[in-house]
Amino acid sequence: MKIIPALFGAIAILSFLFVPLHGASAALVQCNPAVIGSCNLCALLATVQAVVNFIIALGFIMVTLVTILAGLSLYASKGNPHAFGDAMKQLTNGVIGFAIMLSAWVILNTVLNFFAKGSVLFWNKISC
Repeated sequence: MKIIPALFGAIAILSFLFVPLHGASAALVQCNPAVIGSCNLCALLATVQAVVNFIIALGFIMVTLVTILAGLSLYASKGNPHAFGDAMKQLTNGVIGFAIMLSAWVILNTVLNFFAKGSVLFWNKISC
């Protein structure tokens, strides 16, 4: 049973090394303080959207790790009904958390696009 936390830690480290994050390579702050007038409401909304997209990317990694951990717990339960129930509860909570995360992202993007009005390039991209 001590191998599961070590395996979970190794998977977490490897996922951060090999999973590309869209927002990790781009700057989160969307205005240039050196250019006068570039830090406006549109830049603030684009910055909020960039931060939210970065957090959502991290959320996808966490959901993947929770699913892997729940699958390992299911495998390690070996017919024990209590351990099997706990693993299924972990998996269910991961799926519910994933649905809540995606719902919050859609709602927040809709609100941001409403306030950005004419500067929405695509449905999830505000350009200033």
